[in-house]
Amino acid sequence: MDFELIDLTLDDDEEDGDGYMDETSSIYSLATLPTKREAEEMTELDELEKEREEVPEQPHDEEEDAEERLQQSIREEEEMQIARAVMERLEWEQEAVEAFEREREEEAMAQAAASALDDDLDDAVATPVHSSFVR
Repeated sequence: MDFELIDLTLDDDEEDGDGYMDETSSIYSLATLPTKREAEEMTELDELEKEREEVPEQPHDEEEDAEERLQQSIREEEEMQIARAVMERLEWEQEAVEAFEREREEEAMAQAAASALDDDLDDAVATPVHSSFVR
């Protein structure tokens, strides 16, 4: 196991910044002090971040931004047109279904009327005619 010495004279209390531990320092903060290896890794990470910050960002080209906004608005308009077309198609299909259902109801009513008329006709033919009705 590696044991590393921790300099207890380091100030972990950032409020007073006197460089020494005092009564406001906590055991928890002592336990969270970085090891030598962790400190080196953090230093390396800090150096990488500084290098990254030193690289100047590409200035945004206003023409590119305008082109991106134009492309975005074109995509949004296309999406709206597709949504409208889908809604129109759904409405058309709903109207077609309703028309089909009305036709079926009308056919059923016509069939029922024809059946009732046919039954009336059958009853009329089956009823014996009384001689007094015949001339």
